[in-house]
Amino acid sequence: PESINASGTDYLGYVSPDQNYLFFARDGDLWWVNASEFLPNKQYEGTIAYCYQPLTGNYTHQIYSIQADGSENYKMIDAPIGLNHHSWAPDGLKLAAVGYFPGANETWSIHTFNADGTGLTRLTNTTGVWDSEPFWSPDGTRIVWTRIYPNQNMRNDVWKMNSNGEDQYFLGLEGFAPKYSPDGSLLVYSSNHSGNYEIYTSEADGSNIIQLTSTSEDEWFPCWSPNGQRIIYCTSDNTGTTSYEIRKMNAD
Repeated sequence: PESINASGTDYLGYVSPDQNYLFFARDGDLWWVNASEFLPNKQYEGTIAYCYQPLTGNYTHQIYSIQADGSENYKMIDAPIGLNHHSWAPDGLKLAAVGYFPGANETWSIHTFNADGTGLTRLTNTTGVWDSEPFWSPDGTRIVWTRIYPNQNMRNDVWKMNSNGEDQYFLGLEGFAPKYSPDGSLLVYSSNHSGNYEIYTSEADGSNIIQLTSTSEDEWFPCWSPNGQRIIYCTSDNTGTTSYEIRKMNAD
């Protein structure tokens, strides 16, 4: 939490019912400030972002948004490249997504853009790799993602960077679709380094790897519950069919 007045004594803070103002006591007097400076942004709360690929024309993926009741369905960004595999920033003001650059040396790169469709920014620039599955840290300062090497038997590595694209580095994890825990201390991801895909966790710095599943099936796309106590994931049975199930387990 932020201190409104680091040099004074502020206490007994209350947010107004409309969440527009924060009232508090300071040295015996009643004060107020605009609550938007201290509360999470609500503009896009309840908005679902999804990818749409036309079945005619240039088949370019783009990111759309829709409300949970099916209303306000519109294109969020009209980008010059295809965008897919997106993730909301914690403050709801930006998204990270994969941008596609086709060609003989096909490249996927991580981009960010504002939720109003402006500010498309390319963050990763390594050619010949497929950077995918970006996910923000809870404080919005970092992004983890998967780097796929199509010319190295589709090897999957977990990378991390600042949310502005600086300080990119390999975490030492062979894995796919990493996600931060709600408190930002752990990562959950899937990896096939033991044969089939299983679910693993590690510390946010890549240390202390723990294998959570050990089955003959493939386990994919893990995701934390909001309280960090459970993990939900997808399974497939390796039979060549398109049969999938959603399962959950305790985070330990």
